[in-house]
Amino acid sequence: MKKYLTMSVITPVCEIVLFLIYGLNALSQASPIVNRIPQESFFPMILMIVGLAISVSLLISAINEAKKAPEKTEEEIAKSKEKLRKPSTYKTLYVAILIAVFVFLFGKIGYLVAPFYVFGLMCIYDDRPFDKLLFKIISTLVISVLVYVLYRYIFDVRFPGFI
Repeated sequence: MKKYLTMSVITPVCEIVLFLIYGLNALSQASPIVNRIPQESFFPMILMIVGLAISVSLLISAINEAKKAPEKTEEEIAKSKEKLRKPSTYKTLYVAILIAVFVFLFGKIGYLVAPFYVFGLMCIYDDRPFDKLLFKIISTLVISVLVYVLYRYIFDVRFPGFI
């Protein structure tokens, strides 16, 4: 049983839970299709379906690998524990949690939460997250404004909780 308690198995399980929360939250905000026309919540549903499919695939692969893997020696277990201490091991999980928080807050606050989401992604994927902080803040604001203009004025999408 211990050989199944690895990050390669646990991470897809966490992702599945988070994608389900994401999809259910999107469904609670609006119907994805009205009068046979896709609405704002249609894209999150597509993301949820694709994300679930990929996560289930990763989970099945990880379980199959764990079945084939021989029992680890004490030295291999120690190396695995050392590897888990590295922050880069958890990047996928951090992103999934960030997405869940973003979706939860987006329904309550609206688009104003987007800059925090973009900044969070920049920090997660950067090996030194607090270097070039001013550049990241300016980039975050530019990206957030461009995405807002794209969705609001080109796609005519009205965000909840925003003017």
